[in-house]
Amino acid sequence: MAVAQPPTWARRLPFYYGWLLVIGQFNAALINIGPWTFPLFAMGMEEDLGWSRSALFGSMTVRMLLGFVLMPFTSRLMDSQRWPRVIMFGSALIFGLTLIAVSRVTSLWEFYLVYGVIGGIGAAGASGGLYQALIPKWFIRKRGRATAYGSMGSAASALLSPIYVVLFIDLFGWRTTWVLMGIIMFIIVAPFTLLVRRAPEDIGLLPDGDKPEPDDPGEETPDGTTEQPSAPPQRRPRAADTEHSYTVREALRYRTTYLLILASIVTSQSTVGLGSTYFPYFIDVGVPERAAALAVSVYGGFAIAGRIIWGNLADKIHIRHLMLILCMATGLTLGLMIRVDTTLLAFVYTSLSGLTLGGYVAVNQLVWPNYYGRHHIGAIRGTFGVVSRWSTAGGPFLAAFIFDVWGDYDPAFFIMFIGWMLAVALFYFARPLKPRTPALGTAPAPQEGSTADR
Repeated sequence: MAVAQPPTWARRLPFYYGWLLVIGQFNAALINIGPWTFPLFAMGMEEDLGWSRSALFGSMTVRMLLGFVLMPFTSRLMDSQRWPRVIMFGSALIFGLTLIAVSRVTSLWEFYLVYGVIGGIGAAGASGGLYQALIPKWFIRKRGRATAYGSMGSAASALLSPIYVVLFIDLFGWRTTWVLMGIIMFIIVAPFTLLVRRAPEDIGLLPDGDKPEPDDPGEETPDGTTEQPSAPPQRRPRAADTEHSYTVREALRYRTTYLLILASIVTSQSTVGLGSTYFPYFIDVGVPERAAALAVSVYGGFAIAGRIIWGNLADKIHIRHLMLILCMATGLTLGLMIRVDTTLLAFVYTSLSGLTLGGYVAVNQLVWPNYYGRHHIGAIRGTFGVVSRWSTAGGPFLAAFIFDVWGDYDPAFFIMFIGWMLAVALFYFARPLKPRTPALGTAPAPQEGSTADR
């Protein structure tokens, strides 16, 4: 297939253009007001405004739910050439303005409107989630590394936000800190949204930075004619030539799809819900506030290491095998959380959780593209991924509600543990799909049940 020459500016870059999208995802996840940053605000707001913990974290659930309602539409638009930049820049603008507006709220309904509803619209495109529908289009062989590095922004948020957000709140108060976060978010996130392109082919490039193979013109003979080569030149297959992509309609035919959906539902309540409990839980069991914030930072540091380790393994080992290991390890590590009652144990737990849960957050993004290919990944994520997102959104509220009713988080941790164990069984039976070798003149058809690794 002939590939057009990329624009001059793209050719002059000293690195592959796709890495700009990775940096964009990193920045969006870094500054997102998520499970690592919001609890730092919530503790001060709970004290000053008298709102319950479940009421505060309920706004976070509303915010995520609204974003997830929009996800089927926004993710599908990531498969089009026109819309990615428009949606992502507009969302970044809304996102930044809502963070600034939160500083002025005085009642719970205002907080839910600004942070939950309007903020949820902004978060639908500016929190880094839409990059998950774009980066797999730019990378195939290096998809594990690219996804790990992009998702590392949330680990860096866990590492850094307890340091600088707590410092800002101590110096300026939580209201002014909301304003600062809105300004910082827009400055860091918006410029990269303007660099977004749907796929490498849109600017004359290939996935992973592969170079197009020039046609062999043959050798010139003494009489001036051209002798065509007797056999086509051998070349290493490009990743874009070997990856099979499934449509939503094709994916719906297979049991594996439904097993993956169920696995994502039973684990997703932990991905945000568990992280949102670290800071308040450690304080509740007697860990000093600054030590609790530092323990969350320790999670972030180990989560960065976990993303590097598991992301590189994802380029060598099939995603199904990695998910089996990570779900088992994350669930078993969660058992230690219930035993935390000292600063030392808080540090031990967050270290282990960074390697396990932190690795899962990155590797989980590879499930849909590695099973179903890159061409329809926006539609695939928008159709199947949205189901699990409802469970994700309910995680922080469920944990906070259980705390308000029972006075501790232990029942929530047990529910999460059961979810991880169920996911192990579901991924075991979620056999990867492999295209059959098509007969001459026929289109390749998907086949379920192959255990061969990519």
